[in-house]
Amino acid sequence: MRAASRDESRPVLTGILVELSPDSITMAATDSYRMAVKSTPLAPGPPEELRPIVPARALGELVRIASLVKGESLEIAVEQNQVLFGLDGVWLSARRIDGQFPNYRQLLPEAFEHDVVLVQLGEPSDHVQDVRVDEEVLAELAVRPHAELAHPPQAGLAHQPKSFTPLASMAASSSS
Repeated sequence: MRAASRDESRPVLTGILVELSPDSITMAATDSYRMAVKSTPLAPGPPEELRPIVPARALGELVRIASLVKGESLEIAVEQNQVLFGLDGVWLSARRIDGQFPNYRQLLPEAFEHDVVLVQLGEPSDHVQDVRVDEEVLAELAVRPHAELAHPPQAGLAHQPKSFTPLASMAASSSS
């Protein structure tokens, strides 16, 4: 919901597009500077695709209700002018936002040039990980309390927390 706009001059962007299909639910939000998209399998879904734009504030309220009510399932009813959400006997009604939501799918890349994979090395108690881009190790991390990401300066940003011990020093001290 953070990606939805708060600028009332463009009401469509203050909402979240909720795409309901027979097998999934996808929510998309944008403020024209950032975008968030999340898809989740849905069974059973509606027989036909539905695409209401729901105010972000209403979905924020639904999250608050869900934290108070320990319901197992969410019911969604889409009407011409409103969307109803039911959770364990509690119903929330929200007026649909009229308008055309931007085609966010055209902004999503079909493929990525680089993949970043975090791989754990050694014993789980060591909490040692390396960061790889296309199989090239960019950094090795020792994750401890108050430790943050540290990586080589050629990768851009470098941050050295006070409690960080370089892995080379750790290996030398453990072998002695």
